[in-house]
Amino acid sequence: MSDIAFNNKGTKIVRVVLTSSTNPTIVFSGKAIIQHILIYSSIAGGIFVKLYDKNTTPTNSDIPIMTNRFNTATSGAYPQITAGVKRTLDCFCENGIAFRTTVNVEDNDNTGITIPSGVKWIWIEYIEV
Repeated sequence: MSDIAFNNKGTKIVRVVLTSSTNPTIVFSGKAIIQHILIYSSIAGGIFVKLYDKNTTPTNSDIPIMTNRFNTATSGAYPQITAGVKRTLDCFCENGIAFRTTVNVEDNDNTGITIPSGVKWIWIEYIEV
């Protein structure tokens, strides 16, 4: 389970330090609404972040509810955050929030990302329901 990095008026942000792997992570167990995915990375290739509606560690045999690609060497958000415009993902998860990071888009891909020197992060912003 991940640690809450920030909690403001019910919105929680979990920060996870990425490693050279598929980073299978349980963000939260229980009903929740995902608001944003944010990432900071200098990885030499794109990263696919696969989200799961589950409260156990995801594997390559699970089917993600959503797959998002973040480009090479990026600081990005999904949906994109624009000053003065409120956009949220509003993705409801019945069982919990979990994710994995892979090199390829296929649901069953098990190719872990390779992290160069330095720390890389992913943040998941959500509301507990």
